Amino acid sequence: MNYIDLKHFQHLAPKGILLRKLKLSESSEFIEQLKIWYPQFVVGSESRFADIKFYKEIIFNGNEETSLESRFLPILYIDSSNQEVVGCIFIEKDDNALTVTCPMAAFSMNFRNNLSGLAILGPILLIEIGRKIGAELAYYISTLISVANQKLAEKAGYDLVGIIPAFDRDLLAPGVIKRSPEAIYAKVLAGKDKIQNPPLHDMTKKTQKLWNFLFTSSE
Repeated sequence: MNYIDLKHFQHLAPKGILLRKLKLSESSEFIEQLKIWYPQFVVGSESRFADIKFYKEIIFNGNEETSLESRFLPILYIDSSNQEVVGCIFIEKDDNALTVTCPMAAFSMNFRNNLSGLAILGPILLIEIGRKIGAELAYYISTLISVANQKLAEKAGYDLVGIIPAFDRDLLAPGVIKRSPEAIYAKVLAGKDKIQNPPLHDMTKKTQKLWNFLFTSSE
């Protein structure tokens, strides 16, 4: 995704925060920073972001920077006063489905749980970068063991479209790993002319009830 110039999205960041792409040569140091911010990264789906092989082989595919064909766009949040990395978001695209998602975002402790500051930047960037590259849906999956992400998604304009029970593994305390439910949040970027809603006769009664509750009742 080298064709994405982050200068076009700089205005979305809070004052004093610069946007910059992560480079492969910075990945090892970045991983150590992630472990300080979130020690629980050792388990679950996000644990791949603590593995240097994932950066070398998947995110960068042997290159110093992500390329036009890259699935991932790793963005760092930089404190302009001291050039310190204070957060990040990884945007993942699917060129076939025309979707974008956020498999991982993280912040230093000083920037968490601030709905008007840096924390909400990730959900907004996902939408705006998605639009820029022609994505028709932005979505992400968020843990339900923290209310902060739910508030961020709602504030950024995403809809809650489902809950998956026991979806991922979480480190709740040292040595305590349990499966936790996660919520799916989505923002449709495509126009209504590109969307085909399913006919009710192709749904079971239970599916119809859920469909009406999630979508029809809010229109």
